[in-house]
Amino acid sequence: MVVLMLSVFTVSMGYGIILPLLPYLIERLLGPGGDAAQVSRATGVLTGLYTLSLFLFAPVWGHLSDRFGRRGILLIGLIGFGATMMTFAFIESLTAVYAERFFSGMFAASVTPVALAAIGDLAANEEARARRLTFVSLAGIAGFLLGPMLGVFIARGAVNLFPVVGAAGPLSLPLAGAAILAFLVAGAATMTVPGTKRTDATQQREQPASQAPRWLVPKLLSVSFIVSAGIGVFEVGLALRGKQELGLTPYQIAMMFTECSLVMFVAQAIVFSPWIKPETTRWFVAPALSILAAGLFLVPRASNFALMLGV
Repeated sequence: MVVLMLSVFTVSMGYGIILPLLPYLIERLLGPGGDAAQVSRATGVLTGLYTLSLFLFAPVWGHLSDRFGRRGILLIGLIGFGATMMTFAFIESLTAVYAERFFSGMFAASVTPVALAAIGDLAANEEARARRLTFVSLAGIAGFLLGPMLGVFIARGAVNLFPVVGAAGPLSLPLAGAAILAFLVAGAATMTVPGTKRTDATQQREQPASQAPRWLVPKLLSVSFIVSAGIGVFEVGLALRGKQELGLTPYQIAMMFTECSLVMFVAQAIVFSPWIKPETTRWFVAPALSILAAGLFLVPRASNFALMLGV
């Protein structure tokens, strides 16, 4: 259980490390000839590539883990993610960054679905499974909570302590650190995560869900896609507006991402706590989407750091 949580935490932290510093990295790669429009376009495309790769490959990895076992697919994801992050640390061209973001998303797509599936296989009952799924989700948010601030602090320290290596500059150190952590977690997963497949017992536990309306799964996937796209737009908007229009420092941009993740962490902990009955959680979907839409509307209208924090 702990290793599965660490796996999700590592991938989320690696993504969080990059976000607040991505516009600065692109600016460095473009050189003196780059302008704000090019930085904005590249930042949006890179973030979109990662998210699209997650969306495309998560079902594929899930199917493969059902067929060949959880541990092997989880290891492929962690090792592949670590390799792409290490490559990013020493990358020299924007074209290579595009490829790295796609492959990083492809490998990251295997970690969370397989971790959740492994918990479903191993949980003794529905209550235990629901509780453990919440813990894994919180681990992912915690990784995104710590990633931006860690990236900025380590990159800032690297400027004075280490020579600049590659176009990533001081960002190389936190990227390499995230890669090493992914390799270490993969080693731990080798020893602790069972090579389980989808068992008859698991299928039996899931049988009642198959009686749900056929439109339910596509509808939930559509909602998930909308939320992912909205959050992606929100993240890019924070980073670009903070850097280009408000002149915020990397530390301030990272603080906004950290605050956003903290709110998500607290909200999810409350919604899936023993105080809220599971059958009532569906009523939170519409208000949550409305709040997300309001945030997207307000981002371009916030005129200073304090207002951006409020959004």
